[in-house]
Amino acid sequence: MIKLACPIPRDVILACSGGKDSVAALNFLLRGKRKITLAYFNHDTAHGQHAERFVKALAYRHGLDLKLASYINKANDKKPSEADWREQRYEFFRTLEGTILTAHHLNDAAEWWLFTSIRGNPKVMPVSRKDPDIIRPFIKTSKDDFHKVTKPY
Repeated sequence: MIKLACPIPRDVILACSGGKDSVAALNFLLRGKRKITLAYFNHDTAHGQHAERFVKALAYRHGLDLKLASYINKANDKKPSEADWREQRYEFFRTLEGTILTAHHLNDAAEWWLFTSIRGNPKVMPVSRKDPDIIRPFIKTSKDDFHKVTKPY
């Protein structure tokens, strides 16, 4: 069963990686008759190119608007870090107008707490954040339940 942590607006931007979680979130949102825009950030990796093609096809198949951006390596001599990718991804999100929904679920929230605890500063994954406006409505739903309930129709 899906347990929502917050209401989902009628118009929403889905941060879509092309992975199982974001596709499950898309299937859930499509059932709710919402106006959905997909947003994909390409991390400029071999997988990123493949995932971008997949997300483009997904948007086309469902008649959805798609917003795209790609990582720009500003330090050509070094491999980008997760922090570098996150910084540019959030810069991209700040250019979008509306509420951005991510497909984080309870397993992700537990992992977040575990990793922050290991670093000595335990934190609970927030349901929402501002700048940019992001919501994580599925963080009360286990990954297994999330994927069972959101199979394509």
